[in-house]
Amino acid sequence: MPLVLIPQLIFGGALIKYEEMNRDLDLIYGFKRWLTRHPEASAAGTRDDSALRVPLISRFVATHYSYEALIVAQAKLNPLTVRQDELQRQMDALVAKRGRTEAEAARLEDLKDTLALLSGMEAANIHEVERRLKRVDEIIDGKPLDAGVLKSRPNGVTAERLYSNQKVTDLVAKAETEQNDYRRLRAINVFFSPEKRYGPVHYYSLHWHSPHFEREEWTLRLSVYTYSTTILVGSSLGLMGLLYCVLKRQLRTRGT
Repeated sequence: MPLVLIPQLIFGGALIKYEEMNRDLDLIYGFKRWLTRHPEASAAGTRDDSALRVPLISRFVATHYSYEALIVAQAKLNPLTVRQDELQRQMDALVAKRGRTEAEAARLEDLKDTLALLSGMEAANIHEVERRLKRVDEIIDGKPLDAGVLKSRPNGVTAERLYSNQKVTDLVAKAETEQNDYRRLRAINVFFSPEKRYGPVHYYSLHWHSPHFEREEWTLRLSVYTYSTTILVGSSLGLMGLLYCVLKRQLRTRGT
């Protein structure tokens, strides 16, 4: 049992941060960097992303995937953040729309005020916070804002304290920032990034408006939940199949 559990703790990413882990563990990346990196690359200011990559050995540890998915879920799927993201999404759609009507302009102002009130929501107790969140859901569904209902009460319980963990939020926000850094030629899959990207894959296609083939690119995007679930379920089924084959071989009778 210690031989199974200790690697799960060490290489899962919770006990020791991957940025602080010995990068020599990732042999493939080490050989690739040694063979392809120019000796003067660091002097030229090329970004070294080795500290952001997950070590190769950690990719064979189940807790790596479950821990990453749980952290991202805590940051992105808690009752407060889910509503904040939906309000922001609707606001972005209205801002991008040209020639807004008066009703849409009023709706945009309601969404802005609702987001501000939601972010600073404070009530006397947990049950009152939950009731106010239901009022926010009604506004998200299209009802007008009643600011008096969502007005905070000082010296109470805040929604952020109930549902959000600042340390977890910072981990995910940092991962998103590193992954979306415009200075990188290719996106990398940072630990705690909500989305995993593979590509781009370049291909040529012929369009009806042009007689020549045009170069396009395609990138596979997976949420961290789909990514982690697929790996955990697939590896579990593979190990169960291996166990079945081993037991079948050991339990078969002699001479058959």
